[in-house]
Amino acid sequence: MATIGRNGKSWRARIRRAGFPDLQANFPTKVEAKMWANRKESAIDQAKVFGKEQIELPPKLQRNVEPTIDQVIFSYRQLHTSGKKKMNGSKFQTLGLSMRELHGIKISELTTDTMYGYADDRLSRVSVSTLKRQCLAIGQAIRWSRKTVYRKVIKHDPWPDVMEFLTEEGMIGQSEERDRRLYKTPPDFAKLPKNFEGNEEDLLLYTCLNMWGKLYYLYWMVRIAIAGAMREGEIHRMQWSLLDLDKNVQVIKARKDPNRPKDQHVPITPELKKTLLEYRKICRPGDYLFTEIEKTASIGKQFKKVTDKLGYPAKELTFHDLRHEAISRLFERKPQLSIPEVAKISGHKTWSQLKRYTHLQAEDVAKKMR
Repeated sequence: MATIGRNGKSWRARIRRAGFPDLQANFPTKVEAKMWANRKESAIDQAKVFGKEQIELPPKLQRNVEPTIDQVIFSYRQLHTSGKKKMNGSKFQTLGLSMRELHGIKISELTTDTMYGYADDRLSRVSVSTLKRQCLAIGQAIRWSRKTVYRKVIKHDPWPDVMEFLTEEGMIGQSEERDRRLYKTPPDFAKLPKNFEGNEEDLLLYTCLNMWGKLYYLYWMVRIAIAGAMREGEIHRMQWSLLDLDKNVQVIKARKDPNRPKDQHVPITPELKKTLLEYRKICRPGDYLFTEIEKTASIGKQFKKVTDKLGYPAKELTFHDLRHEAISRLFERKPQLSIPEVAKISGHKTWSQLKRYTHLQAEDVAKKMR
C-alpha cells in the first residue's frame, strides 16, 4: 500500500512491495501524488498476475458522501453488465483501467491541472484517439451517476471543462490518418540482407523467416493481413470452424463497429485462401489458427522487432499499415470492385471511411470516361 505525506512544501508518495524495488516521488499536490501511486501500484499488480484478468472488488458505496471516480465507474459498469444496456468488451476494459489508475480521486478533484498530468503520462503509452475514447467513457459514467446513485452529492460535473482543456492542449482527438503503402522496392533506409532482391513485402516476409522460421505465427499473420485486409484482433481470433474454404466465406467474430461489435460473413480473397491452405498443412492442431499468442498487442510488438532489425525509423511502418495496403489493393483489382464490395471485405460502414484507400488520380478518372 502506498503512503503519501508531506515533504516540505511538496507531497511525497512512497510504495513498498515485497519482491519489488522501493519507489518514491515528490509532487506539488496530494492528488498528483495519489494518482502517480495508483498508476505504479496498478503496474505492480499487473506484473504479479501476468497474463490473467485481475479480480476487482466493489468499493463501498455511500450515497450521501462524495464518491471517488472508481466508485462512479464501478456503479456504471455494474449497470451495463447485464440486460439490454450491456456494453462492449473494449469499453468495459477501458473503464476498468480508469478505475485502477484514478483510484481514490474524488469527483471534485478532477480538475484540469490534475488531469493534465495523468493525460501526459497516458500519452506516453497510447494514441490521442485512444485517450479520447477513455475520456469519453469516463464522462458517460459521471453523467450517469449524477442522474442516479449520486444525484444528491455530485453537484457539479467537472468533466466538460477537463475535456475542453485537453482538446485545446491537443492531448485528445483523432489520430493522424496514415496512408503508408508498401514500396515496390526496398526503402533506402532499410538494412538489406546480402544479395537480397525483391519488394518491401518480400523483405518483411524474408526477415520474419530469418528471425523465427516458417512455423512462427508472425510470418503467416503478415501474409494474412496483406491478403485479407483484416485487423490484428480479427486475425488473432481466427478459427478453422469459422472458415468455409469451399464457399470462400469466413465469419469474423465481434467485428469492430462504432455502435456494437457483431459477427460478419466476409468474402475470402483468392490470395487469402491460398495463404490459409498453405498454413493449414503446417499449423498446430486446434480450432484457433494462432494458439501460441495470448494478446493481440503482442502482434504489433513482434512486428516492430522486424522493422527495428531492418533499421526502420520509429513508426515508419506498423502492422496496421498492412491492412491499409490490402484495402488499397482491393480497389486496384481487375475487374474493379465496387465500394460496397470492398466494404464487405474490409468491414467499413461508409464511403467517407474508405475514400482515403482509393488513391484516386485525376488521370485515371479521365481515362475511364473516354
